[in-house]
Parts: sequence; structure tokens; C-alpha cells
Amino acid sequence: MLSITHQADRAAVKRSLDLLASGAAKDHSVERRLVHADGSTLWVNISSSHLPGPAGKSAAVVQVLDVTDARQAAESLARQAHHDSLTGLPNRTLLREHLSKALERARRASTRVAVFFIDLDDFKDVNDLHGHLMGDRLLVEVAKRLDSAKRASDVAARLGGDEFVVVCGDIVSQGDVEAVSARISAALRTELLLSGQEISVQASIGLVVADGSQNVDDVMGQADEAMYAAKGRRKAQRGRSQKPFVAAQRRTSPGS
Repeated sequence: MLSITHQADRAAVKRSLDLLASGAAKDHSVERRLVHADGSTLWVNISSSHLPGPAGKSAAVVQVLDVTDARQAAESLARQAHHDSLTGLPNRTLLREHLSKALERARRASTRVAVFFIDLDDFKDVNDLHGHLMGDRLLVEVAKRLDSAKRASDVAARLGGDEFVVVCGDIVSQGDVEAVSARISAALRTELLLSGQEISVQASIGLVVADGSQNVDDVMGQADEAMYAAKGRRKAQRGRSQKPFVAAQRRTSPGS
């Protein structure tokens, strides 16, 4: 069996077989990966039972059940529960989990967490002028750009509608925030070419830099308020020169 066991599971399977052979484990059931002859990976449930025999001899009964389809279905359901169906980005549930962990790390390491709350301006006009299919394509493209603008360790999520959030953990300097802010600005400044049509995107963005002493609801609420403050500034500037990216920044760290 070891010869067809996935390399990552081989040591664990060997330990299980050794325990079974020695009689230290009477019954054993575990899910592991096997490698098919065509190179594909199968998930199997391995059930083993130790059978003592006469004169110190023993035997074992091993049953192997292919559970690949069931496991893939479970993984698919788990992904659907934590990811937005349109853009594929993490949804509100997974975002909150990630933000909670980022704040906990900030508390332990005395770092900060930057939260960008992004709302696309006049998104309803895109749906009205170009149709909802074009609106969906716009959301998908914005999601791709935000995902590319963030750092590898950060998370870009869609809350719903035309609202997105980017969470940047382990912030150690203002330069870290400014670098991500500049990339987000550049990502949303460029006009999008969708189905042969150029669509200009403008966004109101609220930025909160937290030190880890707040909870998820507080930080999200403050980021939301900062976004609406940015949206108010954008409306006040209508008819005058506007920047395609306007951010209202609220710092939640002491002394800021």
C-alpha cells in the first residue's frame, strides 16, 4: 500500500500500519490519499482491524473505500459557503474570520491592520445604461484587479452588491499602507474594456488602520463610516476636478 500512497501521507500511513501490525492499535479508520496509475490523486477511507492469532501470530483486515467524490462535494459546499458566487472572492463570513485573525496577530505582535472599504460610485448607472450582465462583468473585473493589487498575504473580499473590502494584516509602517493604497488606486483608475466598451470606474474608499485593540464589528463599522465620508467628499466635488480614488482615513490606533 505504501507504494501507491501519496508522498505527503506516506509517513502517517506507515505509522498506522506499524501500530496495527504490533497490536498497539486494534481498529483504525482514517482518510488518506492514494496515487492512481494514471497519476491522479484519490481520497480513500482506510479501515483496519487487528486479528490476533495462535502462537503470537496475527493478521489484519484492511478495507479501502474510494471517497473522492464525497470529499470533493464537501469541499465544494465549503467553498460555496465562504466565497462569493459571482467573483469567487471570499464573502462576508470568510472576511470576518480573516479580519479576526489579523487583529489577534496585531495584538500579539504590536503591528497594525489596514482595512480598505470600497464602494463603486454610480454602479446603478452601469446596470441601467449597459444592463445587469455588463454590471456583473464589471464586478468580476474589479474583483480581479483588487485581488492583484493586494499583497499575497492580504485578503480581498466582496461584501455584496458593489461593496468590496481589502484587509492587510501585519502592517509595520505607514509605507506598507501607502504602497497598497497606491496599487488599489492604480487598479481602479484605469478604464475597463468590457465587451468592446470602455467603462470608467470611480470608487469611494474608507481606510481604517487598527492596532488590534478593537473587535471586528468596530473596525468594519469605522471603515464603513470612513467610506461614506469619502463618498460625501466625492459628491461635493462634482463639477470640479476629481480624483478617481478618494479615501477618508480614520486611524484607530492610540496616538494617531
